[in-house]
Amino acid sequence: MSDVRHSSSKSRFVLAMALMATTLLGGCSQTTGNIFAGGLGSAKTQEATMAPKPAVKSADLKSHGIDKLAVASLKKEAPSTAGTITASAYNIDENSAWCRYLKNDAAANAEIVASPTLSASTDESGNGSFNIGMNLLDVKKADLVRQSGDARCQLHAASKSIEVTMRLANESTKFASDQAQYNYLASRQQEMASIVAKARSLVSAGVLTTQQVSELEKAQQDINAEMNLAKSEADKRKDIPAINTVHVAGSNARLQQATQRLQTIDREIRTIEAFDISVQAGFRYEDPQTVTVGSDDYYARIKFGVRLGALSSRRTQYEDAAESARLEALGEENSGPLWQTDFAASSIAKSLVGLRSAQGNLVSALNTSKDTAAKLNSSDRPELVFAALQSRMNVIAVGGKLAGVQASISELEAGQKRLSALAR
Repeated sequence: MSDVRHSSSKSRFVLAMALMATTLLGGCSQTTGNIFAGGLGSAKTQEATMAPKPAVKSADLKSHGIDKLAVASLKKEAPSTAGTITASAYNIDENSAWCRYLKNDAAANAEIVASPTLSASTDESGNGSFNIGMNLLDVKKADLVRQSGDARCQLHAASKSIEVTMRLANESTKFASDQAQYNYLASRQQEMASIVAKARSLVSAGVLTTQQVSELEKAQQDINAEMNLAKSEADKRKDIPAINTVHVAGSNARLQQATQRLQTIDREIRTIEAFDISVQAGFRYEDPQTVTVGSDDYYARIKFGVRLGALSSRRTQYEDAAESARLEALGEENSGPLWQTDFAASSIAKSLVGLRSAQGNLVSALNTSKDTAAKLNSSDRPELVFAALQSRMNVIAVGGKLAGVQASISELEAGQKRLSALAR
């Protein structure tokens, strides 16, 4: 690139070229990659390149290697979440510490990228130069860097919503079961004490033996041990955070959108880095002592360059393959977050089958115990008194287990709704 001296005609030429370059960047609505894509035959429109792609819908998941499991039967029809990701629409907490880190880190990087470069040079003879310049494409690159901070925040928030929903599902179910069992057994303390007290009073009357009383006391102790264990387990989990279905709704779609957006940003930044449209201005001198303002040693230049690999069709193929793999990874068996949510939903569905069966058995056992206790209590035969007291104690024991199972079922059903909300 030849130097442009500080003459009137050449200065106007340089200014005109700079204005043309600025217009090329600022006035065109397409990305840099699209500007030069006319000769490639593979250019995308701005809408296809810049806008986030629609979330991968359930029907399309197999094409991305994502097998839907039993969660499919739990899903309800919901409006499409395709479109631009916005924090207000998806309830993303952008004030979390990690989101603040991601955004400020990206902003700091963008601040450097978008700034001009000041440089100076000299040689052994004392000749030197000063100049200031910048690649005009860096303004667009800085904007993309900032956008990447927002997209990474959205990716983080969606990932955490999915992770927490799955991780806390078992904990909240265990807490609900233990707390319900404890509450039920604690409410029967007076009844158990009354059963044991009555048994002791019947020893002196010769109706019961001390061994029979010991058996009832042992049954009371066993029930209290279960109650205390349930309380201990519940206390360990009583401070776990509640999962708000509204806040986690659509997390799967947000995860896919953020992943696609980051891939698009990476592609655009890669294109920008391959092109150079830079302007420079400065002056050169032969003797620092004789440099004067207005000398003809002032110069300006404009430079255009491109790495030819940016125009390669193989580059586009690699980027398409990378994007496809990045999406498939979300549903990859064992490790993909979408696969994990489906597996968790399938596990809950299977657990509910077993728990509902257990619930039916316990309800039947409880009804049998109550019926037996009622019949024995109505009898006047002394030899049936011990059996009647045992039946009453058994009703309490079975009732505690049933309360725990019913609470587990209720919490797992709530977990189903939360996992279904993730996929909306």
